[in-house]
Amino acid sequence: MKKKILLVTMVTMLGLSGCTSAGNPRKPEGAAAVEKTLVVAESEEESRTAEERKALCLEQASYGDILDPEWEGKPLAPATIMDDYLSGRQEYVDQYYTIGENGWIWAMAYLGDNHIDTRCYYPKATCANDWTAEDLVEGYIEQTLPWTQRDNCYNYLYSSDYRNRFEIYDDWLVVDNIKVCPVGYETLGVEPMEVLYKYQHGWWDGTIPIFSCDGGTVVSIDSCDGVLDYRYETISYSEEYDPMQLSQTPYLDLPSFMATGVDDNFVVSYLDSYDYEREGECSGKIIRAEVEVYVDLPNGTSEGFEDLLALHYVNPEVGMYVVMSDRVELYRRGVLMESWDCEVSTIHPRLIYYDECDVFDGEAHLQSSDEKIVRLLPNGEVEIVLDGLTGDVYGIGEYSLMNLSLKDGKLRGYSQRWGVVDIADNIASVDHVWNIMLMTGEDGLCYAFETNDFIAMERQVEKDAENGKAIEPSLTVHCLGEESWERYLGLYQAGLLELSNGDEL
Repeated sequence: MKKKILLVTMVTMLGLSGCTSAGNPRKPEGAAAVEKTLVVAESEEESRTAEERKALCLEQASYGDILDPEWEGKPLAPATIMDDYLSGRQEYVDQYYTIGENGWIWAMAYLGDNHIDTRCYYPKATCANDWTAEDLVEGYIEQTLPWTQRDNCYNYLYSSDYRNRFEIYDDWLVVDNIKVCPVGYETLGVEPMEVLYKYQHGWWDGTIPIFSCDGGTVVSIDSCDGVLDYRYETISYSEEYDPMQLSQTPYLDLPSFMATGVDDNFVVSYLDSYDYEREGECSGKIIRAEVEVYVDLPNGTSEGFEDLLALHYVNPEVGMYVVMSDRVELYRRGVLMESWDCEVSTIHPRLIYYDECDVFDGEAHLQSSDEKIVRLLPNGEVEIVLDGLTGDVYGIGEYSLMNLSLKDGKLRGYSQRWGVVDIADNIASVDHVWNIMLMTGEDGLCYAFETNDFIAMERQVEKDAENGKAIEPSLTVHCLGEESWERYLGLYQAGLLELSNGDEL
């Protein structure tokens, strides 16, 4: 502090001795530099004080302690923080921890050798302090430990003293940010042909990834295409970052086809490789590949299907649909499960399997032509869901909501969420289909519905679904008058078109 007082004195003396000829104060030469030196000295002193506080705090900390981010308070045991939160006293809130959504709290933890990490905690989601990796994995799979999920994503658990945090992340058990062991099936072979054999013979159900014996290679089924996704990763942690030496080691060499991009039986259609390093923490390598093994098709290949138009993969429980010009077939684990005689005339047939739909749940629908959507029923039966498609799609903003059908004057919509929607009868033409729907009736008048009408329909069917009622969606349609639809569209775009309940169809 003496140096600081001396600098202030020097500035004062220099300021008194300098003046202008008009009697106004003037900074003497060198005064600005002295003031700048003063500011730097104060800054350095504050910086040293913060660094000293931090150093002192870390010297007192034990592994897993909660730290004050300002370094003004001493380290506290995490159990103390949990008790403070759960008791309702919350004396340390906003100093040592903050309260997040759904009962989660956030704090800064000391993990040894200057390793500090901001982490989340969930009180009472704990296990015994004498945990082992095997116990944690078994407790997760068998659901005998209170693993807690956050944001419908990762699963968390803590030691009873809250000093260790456990995660299930990307099918790995992670302890204090260290990858420890895989959570899933293990196998001695991960070559594509071996994986295909295991899946089609029931040794692997396809819902949980396969790991190589060293954990370096993981295999899963691509949820979009039903082919095999491969990921190879080696990771090495520094001794300081992994003080308990928990990390998985050693890693074997990656499969040969991932190194060369070539397989004797299947096409390697995607290959990516990169190294990474986090200084003082870890380093590693990641290689990814997608192998064109259609796990539900015979021999894992699409070859042999005549006039093949499309493949549609659902999941391991349902399998893969194969769309051809004269039929549709469903395969699971290489076995033909069902076949439908169905003429498919469109070049790009669209098949949808509904697994989360209040109306079509469990059904498979196929747009078999430009005018028709059919339903694939059990025992090879085919039923028309909607025909007379116009090619028009009603939408709001950037969202497409309904395919439109006009047949014998009846206008209907096909919604993937709410099913077939009755819109209006005695319609001659569809004129405009975005945000506001404009149509001309057989009587020559113009009719319409717009965004608010569609939202009202959705709210009603949501309410009916919640109350267990039958869902029968319908839209309110307004009669606009005798003028052209272009005239009404212009009024709508200018914000001058008013729709009232009194002009409903």
